[in-house]
Amino acid sequence: MRKLFSGIKNWSHVLFRMAWYFGISFIAFCIRKPKLAHWAMRKWCIGCCKGLGIHTVLKNGHILQENPQAVLVSNHLSS
Repeated sequence: MRKLFSGIKNWSHVLFRMAWYFGISFIAFCIRKPKLAHWAMRKWCIGCCKGLGIHTVLKNGHILQENPQAVLVSNHLSS
C-alpha cells in the first residue's frame, strides 16, 4: 500500500501537467498554431523531468539549430 501512495505522489504532477498542456497543445493544433503546440509539449516535458528529479544535460545543442526535426533520446546512464 505504501508503494501505491508513493507512486501516486510521485506521478500525480505528471498527470496534471499532461492534462493542462495537452489541452493547450490540442487547441493550438486545431487552430494551426504549431509553435504554441510545441511550446506546450516542451513545457510539459521539462516540468515532468524537474518534478521527478531527472537531471538533464544538453550537449552540442547547436546541432539542433541546424536540424530542428531531430529527436535525441538516451535511456541509460553514461559518463
